[in-house]
Amino acid sequence: MGFIEAIAAGLPIIATAISAIPEMVRYEETGLLIQPGDRPALAQSLCTLMNNPQLRSTMGLRARQLATQNSMPTRTSRSLNLCFGRLPIEIL
Repeated sequence: MGFIEAIAAGLPIIATAISAIPEMVRYEETGLLIQPGDRPALAQSLCTLMNNPQLRSTMGLRARQLATQNSMPTRTSRSLNLCFGRLPIEIL
């Protein structure tokens, strides 16, 4: 899952729109999605990112934010806070 590492590193992604990939690679927000085997779309997506440094930067920043918000430690922390936040203080 190289795209997860790339997102965490703050890089824009070009990926195929299959399985759960669109959940992490949001079209024109954190990267670009293409259909499997669509070589012209891949070439166009590469050109789009190569020719637009502002878009690359914006998508990379959004990708990093998404990765941070959805990381396992962040989700675990939220779940624990929800769970323990409901307990009476005497139990804690």
